[in-house]
Amino acid sequence: MERNQFIEAIVICALLSVNATVSPTTSNRSLRLNEDGRQRSRMKMANEMLVPRYSTTALMCEPVFTGNSGSAKWFHDGVVVANVTSTSNAVLHNRIYRSEQPVPDVGFLIITNISLDDEGEYWCRRDENGQEGDAVKIVIAYVDQFPHDSRPLFYPSRPSIGERVVAECPHTRAIPSPSITWFLNGETVDLSSRRVDVTSNGTLKISQFLIQDIGLYECMLSNFAGRTTAKVFVDAKRLKDGRFREVTDISIFTNACRGLFQNGILWFLIGCLATSCVVLFYLLCAMLFLRPGARNRITLQPTLFLRSHPSLAPGFRKVIVPIPDLCRATRPQNTPQML
Repeated sequence: MERNQFIEAIVICALLSVNATVSPTTSNRSLRLNEDGRQRSRMKMANEMLVPRYSTTALMCEPVFTGNSGSAKWFHDGVVVANVTSTSNAVLHNRIYRSEQPVPDVGFLIITNISLDDEGEYWCRRDENGQEGDAVKIVIAYVDQFPHDSRPLFYPSRPSIGERVVAECPHTRAIPSPSITWFLNGETVDLSSRRVDVTSNGTLKISQFLIQDIGLYECMLSNFAGRTTAKVFVDAKRLKDGRFREVTDISIFTNACRGLFQNGILWFLIGCLATSCVVLFYLLCAMLFLRPGARNRITLQPTLFLRSHPSLAPGFRKVIVPIPDLCRATRPQNTPQML
């Protein structure tokens, strides 16, 4: 019977704390009185429980649950808040408690409609021997709702087509730190392109505002305890004839060029182009100086090139030893041919 009651109590406690997050933390409970009336200073590990606001949870008093029949007191930050026995529970501050699944009467402290005032450290102490149970530090998880007139802030509030836009979600209090999600016309903002991005702090950045960016924007701030949203409609600037006003962003072209110059492929192409120009220039020069049938054939060798031009020869520009253009082996016509 006791075993079944123990299992049932564990299940009920788990159901009541289904949204709670538990983590160990160190808490200093000092200057406590034991049964002899002596003071003691004590360091004890407390389990931190993150509980959503307005929810219900139940804390177990192990000294009266596992031992023989007896009574115990529940403490909240050192102040007695309830008395329990091994056959009865207590509801904090006698609040109304309704549940489809009743909690077994084995010394639970039931906290309903949890608020920020309920934060703090809870533990129980058995009256007979002063045995203390494990301490639990309750931290309230919540998200404060945005005021009714709150809306996301866009800079500029009415951008031109092609202009850079930055949007921020309104601020509110929330524990734990919430995440921020942006929606456009009821759908999540598309972040697949580099044109639209959301920073780590939830700021929405649009590098170039386009016509498809016009619409109803909604930012949602949420954690596991709740969420809140704010909306605003964003339109683009228009001219008198109804056309959209466009802005040419020079920085886009500048950044593109800068990216190309930083790319190694660009420098490789520049090198190939320079090499091709040098080779082409060399071929043109060769075709110009080595034309067939020219009277003064010019060679690309420097020594022969200088000797082939009389104006470049030494000695007051006089040719001392002219070089014939073509040396031919001639023989007299009357010379008999040797057989």
